[in-house]
Amino acid sequence: MKDHQRIIVVLGVRRSGTSAVTKGLETMGVSIIDQAHSPFNSFNEKGYWEDLEIHDFNMKLIGSLEPLENRWRSIIPLSEKEVDFLCEKGFLKQGADLLLSKLSVLSQPLGLKDPRFSILLPFWKRVFKTYNLAVSFVISLRDPLSTIGSMKAFGTACEPINAHHAKFLWAWISFFGGCLESTAGEERIVVDYHELLARPDFQIKRVATAFNLEVQEDLYKKYSADFIDSSLCHFQKNEISKNILTHDQELALKIYEQLLLVARDQISCDQPQPFFEQWKASVAAVEPLLMMTEKNEQTILLLQAALLVYRGEIDRITKK
Repeated sequence: MKDHQRIIVVLGVRRSGTSAVTKGLETMGVSIIDQAHSPFNSFNEKGYWEDLEIHDFNMKLIGSLEPLENRWRSIIPLSEKEVDFLCEKGFLKQGADLLLSKLSVLSQPLGLKDPRFSILLPFWKRVFKTYNLAVSFVISLRDPLSTIGSMKAFGTACEPINAHHAKFLWAWISFFGGCLESTAGEERIVVDYHELLARPDFQIKRVATAFNLEVQEDLYKKYSADFIDSSLCHFQKNEISKNILTHDQELALKIYEQLLLVARDQISCDQPQPFFEQWKASVAAVEPLLMMTEKNEQTILLLQAALLVYRGEIDRITKK
């Protein structure tokens, strides 16, 4: 497979350093598109590095699943039943056509990032396999506590007001566990956000070596000088007493500790992970509650949207 027919997908939850990791791919000659759907702000002042067409298509996929079950899919990865449903609706070819249209005008690999890839990965893997597309994965890692702190402070239009801390924590657990499971056997690498900020040269070279790419020194110098900045990390890692950990915190930290070893090349990503079976059992045990959370989230988002419309109508009337 030629480089210009190759896709590199960045996976990770919101606020886990995916923008910095995606921008880093550019130093290896990977084509990335920044068509951010939100204005830059104090939490993403250097860009989202997301493709708006991919973002909109992923949102369309999630919205199309509502007739199957009315919940907002933001925690649990798609099931095979849901993937089959989307394929029957014609989205398999639509997704492939979208990717192929982008690849057709490139002379280098295509880098893609969208937070929903982690949830929708079972669908996209079906696309990649059906259309024989060469794909590599970068799993962008950040410790759960600073990720959640950033999530709660940052907020998004796709998160209910005052979303609970536990919801974010289980989203973190589900995302990273799901990424490990879905990318097993694929070309992949784990990059830790804190490690990237501390040693960008080492992490960038790790990715380039893993994917058989070459770092372009001029692009790397610009990236390290203009983009990498410790102030990008608004929330630092926090230490918690091991005696007061809840079950979900303990599980999340176990996952993070193991994946951090992978990001430091101390163990292989394909090496059996001792927490993996515990992760699967833990997520399975709470899956009904997570699905209920997604259903409640859908209701809250609809109410928030209706409230915005109502306020707009009130403003329009009072201005007359």
